[in-house]
Amino acid sequence: MDAVFRKAVPADAPAMARLLVLAWQKAYRGILSDALLDGRDPDEGTKRIREGILTRPEFHYYVLETNAKIVGVSVVCPSADEDLPDAIAIQVFYIHPDDQRKGYGRVLMQHTLRAIQTGGAKQIILWVLKENHPARAFYQAMGFVPDGASKTLKHLENAAEVRYRLHA
Repeated sequence: MDAVFRKAVPADAPAMARLLVLAWQKAYRGILSDALLDGRDPDEGTKRIREGILTRPEFHYYVLETNAKIVGVSVVCPSADEDLPDAIAIQVFYIHPDDQRKGYGRVLMQHTLRAIQTGGAKQIILWVLKENHPARAFYQAMGFVPDGASKTLKHLENAAEVRYRLHA
């Protein structure tokens, strides 16, 4: 597999936003409403990602690309969870739907974890929709374990999320 992991740059924002819209539509169809998924706007996502890359140094945006195409996106930041203030959170982790089941998820996760651990993090967390069973199985295969924390996302149709943790 010839894939390059690197920090994202502002010019990557449109491709990242399109990937995220498609990944959400595939991963959450049947979990979230079609209206919410079909209403995702890649232009708005592009603005948000570009602004984040340029103005939020505590957020680290990464891409995995092959053949000049971005196939994966991850975003890492300090935990916002009050009970784990020293943890690092994987805030975003998606593979383009056309490139899933090809090993890119494993490669992106390995590189993302290495980048986090280089910064000295002792605990890594991520939140995943409770009903997203394929993602939960993937995270568990990568060594994450559910730690019992959960929350309801009012802005996402009251979807339930569960937290996974990895000790670095």
